[in-house]
Amino acid sequence: MGRAMGAFRSGLALAFVAVMLAREAKGLLIGESADPALIEQMWRAIERRPEIMAVNPVKPSTPRPTPSSSRSAPISRMR
Repeated sequence: MGRAMGAFRSGLALAFVAVMLAREAKGLLIGESADPALIEQMWRAIERRPEIMAVNPVKPSTPRPTPSSSRSAPISRMR
């Protein structure tokens, strides 16, 4: 009976750790979008740098319809 109880407790501990890891990694597993305010702040910072002429598109990790061209575009067209 002692070994069975020890195995049961070990299983519960492993299940708990698995749930916690999945919870922490949720953003990596299914993806999260960036905060719109952060995106706007990044665009403003990029636009202040005249040496940056184009920005490559960010490829999402989930399948979505793709634009006809995957080449980099001028900053003004990326918005």
